[in-house]
Parts: sequence; C-alpha cells; structure tokens
Amino acid sequence: MKFRKDRIKNSGIEVPTTSITDIIFLIVLFLMVSATFTTYNINNLNISLPKAKGENVAETKTIVIAITKNREFSIENQRIDPNLIPSRLKEYHDKFPDASIMIQADKEALHGDVVYVMDESKKVGFNKLAIAAETEE
Repeated sequence: MKFRKDRIKNSGIEVPTTSITDIIFLIVLFLMVSATFTTYNINNLNISLPKAKGENVAETKTIVIAITKNREFSIENQRIDPNLIPSRLKEYHDKFPDASIMIQADKEALHGDVVYVMDESKKVGFNKLAIAAETEE
C-alpha cells in the first residue's frame, strides 16, 4: 500500500486533554453510584444476607437472632455469648410462647452456628423459625 507523504504531514492529529479535576470528579461519582448496599449493619454486627424468593409471613412477635461470619451472636440487639443462648431463649419463651424466631445469619456464617441456634430454639419450645434473606429481583 502506498501512502502519500503530504497527506500524512497535514493530518493534524490532536490529543484531547481534560483537566485532572474533572477526571477525579467523574471517578469519585462513578464509585459512589456503583457502590453496593447489600451489606447491612444489623445490631452493630456486619451481616451480608443471602438472597431468596419467598412469601411474607404474618406479623407476630418475632425474636431476632443475628449471627456474623466472625461467630458473634446477638438476640434482640444485645450481643450474647453463644453459651448463654439457651437460657436467654428460655426467658423469651416464658414471656412470648407464641413468638417466632428470625435468624439473620451472614451468608458466610458457619452452618453449625445456624443449626445450633435452630436446635436450641426448638428445645426451648419455639415452633416457628425463619431465616432472613434478601429478595431476589
């Protein structure tokens, strides 16, 4: 292929320039808009809920138990030692025998911790157990 030299010399190639302030502003704006909000701060515990489809449950007294991936537990917004969960659940069952248990476990929480809470809830007498999840879109 043969190029004409005069055409190459007079092409007038320009490099567009943008101020660095505009570039940084756009990057910050992009990061703010694209940030995900799937991590919840429940009971001062950083929990990321898994997603699931399901029906809404009728409103009754619900006792919320939160479990983090770092093996931190809380019942009704109060942190608790895992060994004290059976006695605390017994107290709640005495006050609210028809209540349901809502387990808000991080998706990376240990399966054994969730099973432990479910098992202790059943032993105390709670028959309604639920596991919190985000709804899929």
